[in-house]
Amino acid sequence: MEESAAFVEWGPYLSYGKDPAMSMTICWRSQQPTAGGWIKYGIDPDSMQVVKETPGTATHIHVVRLTGLEPATIYQYQISRDKDKTWTFETGLPAGSTKPFEFIINGDMHAYPCNRLDRYFQLMASEAPKHDFYVGLGDFVNDGLNIKHWNSLFYDGKDYLATRPLMNATGNHDTDKKEKYKNYLDAWFHPYVNPVEGAYYLLEYGNAVLFFLDSCNAGRGEPLPADEQYAWLDENLAKYAKQDRWIFLFMHHQIYSTGDFSCPYIMHDVFRPLCQQYHVDAVFYGHDHHYECFWVDRDADWGGTLFFVAGAGCGQHHIDHGIMGDRDGMTKYVWPGRFLNVRKHGVPPPSKNINGLVKGFRNDDLVKECQLFGVLEPNFVHVKIDGDVMELKSIGWQKQVYHHLRVNRTGAGRKWDPGCELAIMDY
Repeated sequence: MEESAAFVEWGPYLSYGKDPAMSMTICWRSQQPTAGGWIKYGIDPDSMQVVKETPGTATHIHVVRLTGLEPATIYQYQISRDKDKTWTFETGLPAGSTKPFEFIINGDMHAYPCNRLDRYFQLMASEAPKHDFYVGLGDFVNDGLNIKHWNSLFYDGKDYLATRPLMNATGNHDTDKKEKYKNYLDAWFHPYVNPVEGAYYLLEYGNAVLFFLDSCNAGRGEPLPADEQYAWLDENLAKYAKQDRWIFLFMHHQIYSTGDFSCPYIMHDVFRPLCQQYHVDAVFYGHDHHYECFWVDRDADWGGTLFFVAGAGCGQHHIDHGIMGDRDGMTKYVWPGRFLNVRKHGVPPPSKNINGLVKGFRNDDLVKECQLFGVLEPNFVHVKIDGDVMELKSIGWQKQVYHHLRVNRTGAGRKWDPGCELAIMDY
């Protein structure tokens, strides 16, 4: 990345290695190029060991990968840049464990100077204090070519990102060009399968398998996975499907939504059959800047798949009022207000001057049958997994719960019932 006079040091910041239970990747950026970076870590602060980064030329970017760690264990650590400061991290659950765990999700933080995302990190930490890791759905920075935007993200998240792993997917603002994608790979060191083709990977965590997709395909095009990534996804869904595991997909581009980008049939035609064949539990994505939940195929004997828009991370002041108006015929679904419950409001109409291209992003029959709830307010999603039960909340800036679901895993008694919705914001 090109440096800037307004450079801000990054990190340390964490992410899991290939095995979340036994590995942790710790990264930071130094203001001046240096060589010989190291991590000092241990369970006991009086008997810490040192691991050095791979020898090389002096660099701003420092990466140390710790392996052979104890599962579900708290470690203390220090980095060579800040020798007198100590942080902690906790390793994840081993694959197959049925112990409960929690994580948070959001997308579209769009970091840039003065966006004040520190308040968002503080909210997530205070309202979900026991969560184990953070899933990002892309567009963490507003412009992946602008070093100031990256600086802003790591400045605002400096306290949070030093103590909890962030596992993220690519977004168009991050990686819709090859130059942006290079910067993305300079920032995030996840266990990618083949970064030449895209920043996609999976994690086995407890009784769940988490798939992270690159819907920008290494900066070469969006939103469908290219051939190699699709083949990898299909092969691994077949490997893990219909076991006693939760199956989650995370990506940036939307499949079902009544927001700006709406319901492109091409995404429907690719992902719905995969979810039906492999009994995917839930798919999470952003791109649209709101929260929305769809329960698709909920009458199927295996229980159907939940699809969530979770792209409401843009800062406290950001409410997408635009989809309540015409916008020169570009609004696919004109919401009646800041909330949308199709069971109450019916399927929203299109903008008055809608054209044929825009109509192609409406999927009215599915929206009518499957949409549960939507809200435009900034929020994040908090997920708790306890055995075969998932509890999910959409939590807003004033700590209010907009939507609260409790559902079983597919194949373990998932069945649509209005009682699955423990709370819907009264409006």
